[in-house]
Amino acid sequence: MTDSAQSFRSAFHGFNREDVVRFLETTVAKHGAQVRELEDEIKRLEGELEQARQKENPQMPEELDALRKENDALKKQVEELENQLTDPEPEPQQDQQWEAEELAAYRRAENVERQARTRAAHLNEKINILMEELTNRLEGSGLAIDAATESMGKALEELQTALDGAKNILSSGVETLHSLEQEEK
Repeated sequence: MTDSAQSFRSAFHGFNREDVVRFLETTVAKHGAQVRELEDEIKRLEGELEQARQKENPQMPEELDALRKENDALKKQVEELENQLTDPEPEPQQDQQWEAEELAAYRRAENVERQARTRAAHLNEKINILMEELTNRLEGSGLAIDAATESMGKALEELQTALDGAKNILSSGVETLHSLEQEEK
C-alpha cells in the first residue's frame, strides 16, 4: 500500500487501530531512513569540502616565503655593494696597478649589482606569477566551496522538508489515535 492510497479496515466506531498504528510506524520508519540518508549526504559533502581544501598546494606558501627571503637577501646585498661604491676606503697608493685593481673591483661590483638587480627582478616576477596562480587557485577553491555549500543547503532544505512531513504525519497520527481513544470510551 502506498502512503496516498492507504486504506484502513473499518472497525466499530472508526478504523482498525492496529492498521493505523502499523501505518504510523511504517511512515515514521520511512522518514527516519530519509533523514539518515540526508544526514549521510551532508557528511559526504562535508568530506568533499575538506578534501578540496586539502588539495590546495601546501607547498605554495613555503615557496613564496623562500622567494621573498631570497629577494630580501639580494636587496641587502645590493645595498651593501652600493655602500661600498659610495664609501670606498681610501688607500694612499699611487701606482697604476692599484688603479687597475680598483677599476676591476668597481666593474666587478657593478656587474654583481646588475646581476643582483636582474635576479631580484626575476624573483619578483616569479613571486608575482606565484601570487597570481595562488589567487586563481583560491578563486577556484572558492567556487568549489560555494558549490558544496549550495549543495549542502539544498540537502538541508530536503532534510527540513522531510522532518516537517514526518512531524505532520506524526501529529496527524497522534490526533487520530486520540480521537480513536475518545471514541472507544
